[in-house]
Amino acid sequence: MLYGRYSIEMADELQKFTDVLMELALSRNQDLRDELVRHLEEAMFIYRIPYGAWSHSYKELQRKKIHLTTLLMK
Repeated sequence: MLYGRYSIEMADELQKFTDVLMELALSRNQDLRDELVRHLEEAMFIYRIPYGAWSHSYKELQRKKIHLTTLLMK
């Protein structure tokens, strides 16, 4: 791997991956939802280090996580 686990490049890829998982999670597959939450949290952690919780990318991932949480409550 050219970039490290906590690189912005990794966070960018995780963000794309979570877009795909979000669509799959709508099928109510609990395993996919759990995996999605893990990836969302990892990407949020990475973005928070250099950009902070106020960055656009961090907030977008946070919105996805909130949306997913509301789906889990239904």
